[in-house]
Amino acid sequence: MNQPSEQSVGVYNYKEKVLYFLNSEGKVEVYDAKTAEYISTIELKFMVIDREDNDNYDEDENINLFNEQYNSTSMVYTGISGAELGVLNHEKNRIELYSIRNGWMVRQLNLPYGAPVNEWMNFAFANGIYFLCEKTERIWYGYKLGLKNL
Repeated sequence: MNQPSEQSVGVYNYKEKVLYFLNSEGKVEVYDAKTAEYISTIELKFMVIDREDNDNYDEDENINLFNEQYNSTSMVYTGISGAELGVLNHEKNRIELYSIRNGWMVRQLNLPYGAPVNEWMNFAFANGIYFLCEKTERIWYGYKLGLKNL
């Protein structure tokens, strides 16, 4: 198994026994946890477009948006059916949840003003709580956020 970059943080899907890594294009690389074999790639669709009109989808624009607004090394696996994957949008101060099945954003979780959002690393999830680290003080803050369907 080769993580996409030396700073890529893997997350474990205990149900499927796979690891997910966010790559530099905002795509999720999937690996078998036991054999370390590459399985597939899930393309997260960061652009806000009509889900019925895939003709407007632009992969290059999607990659640019990811590189400008999102934590580029960390993601989370929530285990929430239909909203399994989470990424941190540091530009809009929110956590976005995506469907593992099709890569569409399904929920937005707005963070409180002043939450320590980072462009890389320092983002985690456990037991229904999203964790963000304030790097200067080295303090992790936990947020139990309500879910908002799109």
